[in-house]
Amino acid sequence: MMKKSKYCICPSGYEVASPRIVLVSEIPNLKKMRHYIKMQRTGLEVRRHFEVNSPPRRFDVFHMILHSIWLRRLNVQIHDA
Repeated sequence: MMKKSKYCICPSGYEVASPRIVLVSEIPNLKKMRHYIKMQRTGLEVRRHFEVNSPPRRFDVFHMILHSIWLRRLNVQIHDA
């Protein structure tokens, strides 16, 4: 069902494996926004990072979680530019 959705509501997050595209106050006007299509395409590009595969595939959620754990072990923080 999520693959067929154009967008979904999700809580915010701060880890490598939990980035979000959040426009809480603008949700009612989402389809009227010009950058809606760009956001939708970007969401499709990063979708593979949230997919669960068995066996795990390169860059899927399994590998993103391992990457997050590795960064925590190194005590590295990623900041937005």
